Amino acid sequence: MLSATGTTAVAATLTLAMAISLPLWAQSGTSSALAGVVADKSGAVIPNAQVKATEVDTGAARAVESNMDGRFLFSQVNPGTYRIEVWAAGFGPGESQPITVTLGQTAAVNFTLSPAAASQSIEVTAKLPVNAPADETLLSVLRNRLNLTGTKYGCGEGACGACTVLLDGKAVRSCQTLASEAATARITTIEGLEQNGHLSPIQQAFLDEDAFQCGYCTSGMIVRATALLSATPNPTPTEIVARMNGNICRCGTYPRIVAAVQRAAQSRGTA
Repeated sequence: MLSATGTTAVAATLTLAMAISLPLWAQSGTSSALAGVVADKSGAVIPNAQVKATEVDTGAARAVESNMDGRFLFSQVNPGTYRIEVWAAGFGPGESQPITVTLGQTAAVNFTLSPAAASQSIEVTAKLPVNAPADETLLSVLRNRLNLTGTKYGCGEGACGACTVLLDGKAVRSCQTLASEAATARITTIEGLEQNGHLSPIQQAFLDEDAFQCGYCTSGMIVRATALLSATPNPTPTEIVARMNGNICRCGTYPRIVAAVQRAAQSRGTA
């Protein structure tokens, strides 16, 4: 049974909720939408493409995936001007001109994507110009703008470590790092650890020790271990646990992760 105090608190919460202003489409009862089709140059549809709609004035963004017919739909959008971006495996990215949506309208925007350029087995260090808002996260820039998807989205709160990258050699949570903070830094992701077409000692050690199960945390673990061994080339098991603490493996392969870091340290010392 609720006490009088408890009842008052609930009533106050309900009053606050009723005071929240509704978006324009909800106030009017008339819905606006953005819809389209993603296809290649031959006209064949592209399923499972990642589509992102960003409201130009506010920077608010939503993402959907195209269905098996290549179609995508953003329902119940506010009237305004939007920029639509598309990414699909094996194809170069696509971006629309700003498109205006009026109240009650379904605006159509279709994409024709070209095949991605063939990959080259070369090692480069480059400054890549990225047109991104200063307050966009580094994780979003890496995954959505540069297609470096080895860095994973885990919790979005900096608590799990799946999104770990190196910023000037220091392990950071890219979901909590703004693009503006990384603008002048050297950024290393899991894709940048291989050397001349060969896995790094740490990557190889994780394979040799089977230091993963589902693999979702693995890229963050390897990047964190890379920073650890750069600072402490021959860590003890206790030091490994302390320095890797905060990178979470939900499958519980922690003993094998510690063994992998030790193996990598030994292989680096004998190289």
